[in-house]
This record gives sequence, structure tokens and C-alpha cells, in this order.
Amino acid sequence: MVGVQIDDWIVMFSKTEASTILGEFSIAGLGTYRAIVTDLDTRRNYDVYLDGGKVAPSSVSNGNGLADFSLNLPWPEENRIIHIWDTSSVIWILSANISGDTTWHAGTYLAAEDIIVEKGVILTVEAGVVVKFAPGVQMEVRGTLVVNGEEGNNVVFTSVFDDHYGGDLDGDGLTYKEQDPAPGDWDGILLNGMEFGPFNYEGIGQFDWCIIRYGGNTDGYTDANVYFFSSDLDGYFTNSISEYSANYGVTITDCSPELRHSRIAENSSYGIYIGGTANPNLGTNGEDPGNNSIRDNDRGNIQLYNATPNTINAVGNYWGYTTEQEIADHIFGSVDFSNWLYSDPTMVVLSNFAAAIRDGKVILIWRTEVEIDNVGFAIYRSENKDDNYTRIAFVPGAEDLETSNEYRFTDEQVQPGHTYYYYLEDVDVAGKRTKSNVVQVNVPLVPTQTDLHILPEQNALLSNYPNPSNP
Repeated sequence: MVGVQIDDWIVMFSKTEASTILGEFSIAGLGTYRAIVTDLDTRRNYDVYLDGGKVAPSSVSNGNGLADFSLNLPWPEENRIIHIWDTSSVIWILSANISGDTTWHAGTYLAAEDIIVEKGVILTVEAGVVVKFAPGVQMEVRGTLVVNGEEGNNVVFTSVFDDHYGGDLDGDGLTYKEQDPAPGDWDGILLNGMEFGPFNYEGIGQFDWCIIRYGGNTDGYTDANVYFFSSDLDGYFTNSISEYSANYGVTITDCSPELRHSRIAENSSYGIYIGGTANPNLGTNGEDPGNNSIRDNDRGNIQLYNATPNTINAVGNYWGYTTEQEIADHIFGSVDFSNWLYSDPTMVVLSNFAAAIRDGKVILIWRTEVEIDNVGFAIYRSENKDDNYTRIAFVPGAEDLETSNEYRFTDEQVQPGHTYYYYLEDVDVAGKRTKSNVVQVNVPLVPTQTDLHILPEQNALLSNYPNPSNP
């Protein structure tokens, strides 16, 4: 990804084929502007959005190497420059205040300034969204945030410097200088349910299949990747990850969200901080254990800090330790951590699974955030989404890995003009199999070349097709 900073706005262009600027235009004041861009290889679409509304009609190249569109932009300042890149994706501009129900669809977004979801407003974030925050920026939710990720197609909130998700926003010298991501790059997500004086917010947060990383800047109000503060309704954090915060992984004050099947790990301070009158549910006895992994936080010290008078239910979780005394030594306050797990329950966390076309071949790309006892991935393909899948390959996994890993597989046995469906099945050492989501690929009649800079080349085809001797 690349971007151009235009004073108070960041204009993002999703670079899908070329890595060169095709044209540019200067905004010299109020008025209508036309950009001419060369487009020699294929017919392409160009759309521009501002504050969630389209400000330029779709424009398609005429097949002779030219495309143009007009912009009617309400900017009085002179000498603004916008570069036009070879793109068929939407150009997104995030506004600071969200005052009406809004849905963010799959794609990469850049938050250049604080985002506020106003009271009574619902922001829905769909699977495949990556939101990258500029330094010192936070999201404050006074209404409701609904994060609807999917297994293998997570929603990600991260630093602008994090090239693992959403591509390289800072490496071209157009927006930010290139540097590695670090804890505290941005502030975090504040679910603000304050009820005091003139303030009467809701602050509801519902997270499913979400990854939040590199937040927790201690100069902000959040002090965590995500902060549940006095929410009106009990939110939840399920099948999700909070990692690499400069302070807490999750903070909960005066409310009672539920945490299940999530990983809170490698945060600089406590993994979870609980304060005020909060009484969150991290797992109960019977058939409702937490199955969370809360480990390697606070430089190996306190994993959960309970500052309330309540006894927190945190039954059936993994703490990175195997004895009762070891776990107790790494928890502060009254916590029921009985029936703890002896191994990490998040055996394989699949954070992304996607497909693309190059030279008439299908390339599958996927990323894991953690692999425990993982033998590898069986790859299945069909021309019917709901039936008749055949295993075409097996890619060995990392077995035991607690950092992200990336894989790529090339399927050459496809026909032009056909539609194919794929899913992964990870296999652990005990033989347990877990199926991913299904991705769809339409192979064009005429081969095209797509730039797959999303992930580096790694772990290419490791088995012949077909090879029934694989696991």
C-alpha cells in the first residue's frame, strides 16, 4: 500500500499491479479537476471516496491507454498534489467523527487522526478489514463497535508501521518514514461508557476474530490495546488476539465483558487489568471454560491484575505455567483459575487466508499467528462451493511457533474460465483437524499477472499433486 499525505487527510491507494506513479494532478483551489492516467495493460476502475461518500464517478480506461475522472473537492487551499496509482481498489479517506451507522468493508484503512464513534451510532467492521493507526492516534467508541471477523479472515487494528498486515504504508517515503512497528505506536481502542454529568455514553465493544497489536501508548487515555470502560452492555472479546501493547493488553473497568478462546500475550505490562466494580467472565466451571491463553506479559511477571474486591472467574485458561503455585505467583488479587490448561489452547491461529492469480495459476497465501503441535496444512479444492472437495496438497507446518508465519502454495492444475473454491485443514500431532473458511478464485480466460507483494515468498509447494502418501 502507498499513500500521500494531504494536510489533514491521508489518501490511500491500494496498489494491486504496478509500483510506479501513473500520473498526478495539483489542486489549486476550489473547482473541478481531471486526472489523466496511463493504463496500458487492462481496463481498470477508478473511484474516490471522501467521508464515506463518492466524490468522483467511476471511470474506466478506454482501452487505448487513457482514463480520466473529475473531482469536485471543497478544499480552498492551493497547491495540493494527489498522485494517481495504477489501482482498481477504492481510495479510502477516514473521517474523524462517525455520526451515523457505518460499515467498513474488507480493505486497508489508515486512521490519520483520532476516530470517534458517536453515542447511538453502530460501526460495523467486516472480515478482511485492516485499520492502521498513525502515531498517537486512538479510536474512541461512545456508541457501539461490532467487529465481525472470520477464522482465516480476521479484522486487524495495528500500527501504520506494521507491514505484516495491509502492506507497506510507510516504505515509499510518501507518508511516513520506514521503521519497524513497536509497542505504543498508537493509543488503542477506548470503549467509553462514561456516565458522569453531561456524559452519558454507551461504549459497547463486541470483538470476534480480531487482532489488536502495537497500541497502549501511555501518553493517551487508553493505556491498553483495548479498554472496556463502564460499557452499558456486556461486550465480548472472542477468538481474538491482543499483543505487543506498550502497557496492558486488555483493561476492564466498571463492566463485565466475556473473554473466550483468545490470546493475550507479549504485552509490556499486565495482560489483563481489572478495576473499579468490574466482574468480567474469563471462564466458568462446567461446560464453559475460558480456553484463553494469557501468557508472556509484563516481562514474565503479572499476567492478570485484579484490583477489585470481586473474585474473578478465570477457569480453564492457559497461563504459561503448569503448577498451581506458579500460576498464583503470576496473578494479583482474588481469581479462580482452577482447571487450568497445561498447554496453549490456541493450537493454530490462522489470521489470514487469501488467493490471487498470476500467469493463469492460483496462488494461495495464508498467515498464522501461533502454531502449537501443528503438523501442517492439507489443501482442498472444488469447483462446487458446497461439495466435492479433493485434497490436492499438504504443506508442513512449523509445529511449535509463537510468532507469525507465512505460507504460499501455487496450484497449476487449473483451467482458464473456471471458478475454484479452496479451504485449509490444519492437522495437529494428535490428529485433530480444523477447517478454515472457503476462498473463491475466478481464473480469467486470458492470463494476467498480479503483483502478490502481500506476503514474501516462503514455504512454496512442498508436495506433488496428487500425493496420497502425505498425512
